[in-house]
Amino acid sequence: PAPLPKISTSVELRQLWSNRVDGGKAARSGQRLSIAVAGERAFMAGADGIVRAVDARSGAQRWQVRTGQRVSAGPGSDGARVAVGTLDGDLIVLDANDGEQLWTHGMLAEVLSPPIVSRDAVYAVGIDGRVHALDAANGQTRWTFDTTVPLLT
Repeated sequence: PAPLPKISTSVELRQLWSNRVDGGKAARSGQRLSIAVAGERAFMAGADGIVRAVDARSGAQRWQVRTGQRVSAGPGSDGARVAVGTLDGDLIVLDANDGEQLWTHGMLAEVLSPPIVSRDAVYAVGIDGRVHALDAANGQTRWTFDTTVPLLT
């Protein structure tokens, strides 16, 4: 094999802060929850249903709410709203400024991936293969699209 070229460091990284959601239980249970960053805030959720907003620069907590449900996907955010999906098939949308629940939409199937939140719509996919497009202001269905789900999913 050819000798490895020397790689010089072009950017130095350092950890500014860290935060743990629900004691890492989500990772042990196989759920893949993510972090959404919008503007100066980072949003995170734990499998135990706690959703939290922190300052993206300092890690200082801005707010925290308990949804009362087990979170399976999310969060997703556009900076104005934060959305998480649940194991029970609900999509919960919160106000990004204070965590107040704006609306809930029953999808009838576990939400698989972080919802996509845009200025006027929230998009979510359930384990049944159905894609939902919902009005961001009130959660009313704009359209749904059924996809074929592989057997043994």
